[in-house]
Amino acid sequence: MYQPVSRALEILAAALRPYVAARMQDSGLAGLDFHPDEADIQLLLVFMWDHWHELFRHQLTFLDRSAISELREYRNRWAHQTKLGDRDLFRVIDNVERLMLAINAEIPPELRLLYRESLNRLHQAEQPPTRRTDRLRLAWQLGVCSFCCLLVEVAVFAVIESPLSWIIGSAMLLAFLRVGWLFFTRGRQPAAAGPRECRECGRIIYSHECPYCKSDHEVSMDLRLTGARAT
Repeated sequence: MYQPVSRALEILAAALRPYVAARMQDSGLAGLDFHPDEADIQLLLVFMWDHWHELFRHQLTFLDRSAISELREYRNRWAHQTKLGDRDLFRVIDNVERLMLAINAEIPPELRLLYRESLNRLHQAEQPPTRRTDRLRLAWQLGVCSFCCLLVEVAVFAVIESPLSWIIGSAMLLAFLRVGWLFFTRGRQPAAAGPRECRECGRIIYSHECPYCKSDHEVSMDLRLTGARAT
């Protein structure tokens, strides 16, 4: 079965192996008992975390270190068959892309596709669940209004002779259409936000809340809440 999390982590591991090996060589720590070419993503992330001060703190930022910590947490949860939600999946792929950009690795088209798909799923998941209910309610109201309009028109043509009945009937039909239009548009919810630029970070977002601007404290709280639900 195709797993976006697994594939994103594999792409990141392929980019980290030569980078970690080069950092070990440049720092004179090539003699360490660690072989990046044979390491999986979990070993690579643990190694980068444990040797942050010796190898990576001058090339990467603390935001990158936070991304490493998040990816370790998400990878452990995924490996233990903990279900990841749409927001979790987006955070994984976003952190993978962030780390690859930090180490100047080329972003493959497959990762960009995973990013767009996860962002679309997150956007759809955050849509109000009452949209179908709203459509049914509007359809019912439209049916009642149309039936009442039909009864009035029949009564007009039955009681009043033409051509006066045609004039009155046409005027009443236009009045019903106008009232119906005002009624249906008055309570309509504003359109959902489409793709736009976040005012804070400048990145393109699809939801009302920017997932990039979420603070590390909020992210850690989400992880704790999810872990509490899992236990």
